[in-house]
Amino acid sequence: MPRFLHILSALIYLPLGLVLYFYPAEGALGLLPAATPLVFVRLGGAVLLAWTLQLLLASLHPSRASSLGLAVSQLLVAATLLPAVLGRNVPASGALLGPTLVFCGVLVVLAVLGLWFLPRPREL
Repeated sequence: MPRFLHILSALIYLPLGLVLYFYPAEGALGLLPAATPLVFVRLGGAVLLAWTLQLLLASLHPSRASSLGLAVSQLLVAATLLPAVLGRNVPASGALLGPTLVFCGVLVVLAVLGLWFLPRPREL
């Protein structure tokens, strides 16, 4: 189960990282606003892509520490996104409210499953 959770999390972050990394300067088809400091958006995309690769590699042999780190990081991402969107601090948050709530819900469910199915410590 931990291997599955690592792979599923990587499949969630991979498209998001690619979208952010290759985000056009004029916005996305008029749905999302243009990013003025595009370098920060690309940096965020690069971090998500690197995190995705780490998740895929960690899924080969999930350890207790990597599974715990994954769960904590997913809860942190959800806790960062929710107040920003619910507090209307994000431009065009009306269009982003539904997808962001679904994304945060998926992250919380994956984190809880990851904590529930933590790998057992190995005996020496």
